[in-house]
Amino acid sequence: MSTFIFNSSNINDFHVGIITETILIEGCPKPYDVIDLFINSLIGTHHYRVCSDDRYPDLNQIHLNLKSGLNSSLNGFGDFSIDEYLERSYIFVSYPNGEAAQYTASKV
Repeated sequence: MSTFIFNSSNINDFHVGIITETILIEGCPKPYDVIDLFINSLIGTHHYRVCSDDRYPDLNQIHLNLKSGLNSSLNGFGDFSIDEYLERSYIFVSYPNGEAAQYTASKV
């Protein structure tokens, strides 16, 4: 498991957006929304595909939380950290406000 801590002194840029992918369900193409999370920092470039799941079914809320957390960190209000557990398709995010979440994700 890898841990990355981001704050105002090491974030160069970030992007959090909802994109639509096409997946096959029973042989038929279906649209599927995911979050494209990209962080460019002094400790490297980190790019993830984040999905909703049973724990966090509202993709729009995940999007809002990630964007707000990174903005807070960029503005000096605390650290935003990501612990990767990619073998199980998870990332664990710790927000500047002290909250934490486990999201289904993969590295891009």
